[in-house]
Amino acid sequence: MIRILAVIIVIALLSTVAITFISLDNKNRPNDDEYNNESNVNYTETFVFNLLAGGQKNMSEYYGKIVLLDFMGANCGPCQNMMYVLKQLSVDYPEIEIVSIDVWIVLGETSNTLQQMINLYIQQDVDLDWTFGYDDPSGTLYYKYNIDENGVPLIHVLDKNGNIYYTKKGYVDGYTDYYLLKQEIDKLIS
Repeated sequence: MIRILAVIIVIALLSTVAITFISLDNKNRPNDDEYNNESNVNYTETFVFNLLAGGQKNMSEYYGKIVLLDFMGANCGPCQNMMYVLKQLSVDYPEIEIVSIDVWIVLGETSNTLQQMINLYIQQDVDLDWTFGYDDPSGTLYYKYNIDENGVPLIHVLDKNGNIYYTKKGYVDGYTDYYLLKQEIDKLIS
């Protein structure tokens, strides 16, 4: 009897935590008025980032595509867990673009730190087959997009015009995060 009661209490607590995270997360989604507001951030015109493979890329190159823009840190545990979610989304939605940008360069990470993280996934036979980049040492993206306040992982789902359609802050668990992002991608695709 005590064991059953303990299980019920644990389930209730976990449900409360999950609902709290989901409700907090949905507060970040713009309502229709905000979404259609021309003052909304448009990433296709706002920045260039350093590619891990060398060179730079302008977000305007993604115009016309749905993009998952992942601000992350290579040494961030929740960000590392989010890689599995992004991988599954890349498999399920090959028509979308995924861009992961390490914004913890300002905190001491380097392009080598990011490559080492990717290599750990390769050793596990997990191919992170999307674009990886990193911020500059002065933290231009880190400060411009308030990463110090928002934290990482911070994922923006961008519509085909480069506007933020949905924002996902933090990591809950693979299942919840996958379905939250999938739901928003499905809305944009349909």
